[in-house]
Amino acid sequence: MRKLPLFLVLVALLAGCELGPQGPVLVSPGPVAAGRLAVQTDVAWTQMPSKPPRRLWTVYGPLLDLVVLVDGLEEGQQLFSSEASAGTPVAFRAAATGAELGEFVLDSLRREGASAVSLDSLRPVAFAGGEGVRAEFRLRDDRGVAKRGFAVARVIDGRLFMILFVAAEDHYFPSLAPAVERIVESARIV
Repeated sequence: MRKLPLFLVLVALLAGCELGPQGPVLVSPGPVAAGRLAVQTDVAWTQMPSKPPRRLWTVYGPLLDLVVLVDGLEEGQQLFSSEASAGTPVAFRAAATGAELGEFVLDSLRREGASAVSLDSLRPVAFAGGEGVRAEFRLRDDRGVAKRGFAVARVIDGRLFMILFVAAEDHYFPSLAPAVERIVESARIV
């Protein structure tokens, strides 16, 4: 089976989401509630149309930078639900260990078309008022663009709460990572 270019996968992901009455909307600096996941941002983001429990934020466009806020992904659900995804679905397991959560993120990215996906580090961290896990990774998109990212996650009552960030390695990752780190530090469950 031929792999779709990452660009087409992202377009399909965004176009295939339930849009409701609105398209992209501005997320102003300040407190933001993404379902039960509450965060504070000091940067203006564009929230792309998405289907809960996912919220997709970008500053420069989803091909350059993307933050995925996950508010209570249930057992058996996929991190991304694009119809253009290739391969076997990767489903969340509520009983996953920290290492398995890291693999869930990496496998989900691979399924969306990322290649050369590698884990740089995996460690326990405080997240949203409890113990979570942080995975840092690198990947390449279908155009050969090197990207870096991280995901910070925690399972609460059998549901996954996570903030995932991925951006082009050369400029966009170092430019936006501090702002995303502040979002992660501010995260709480309400």
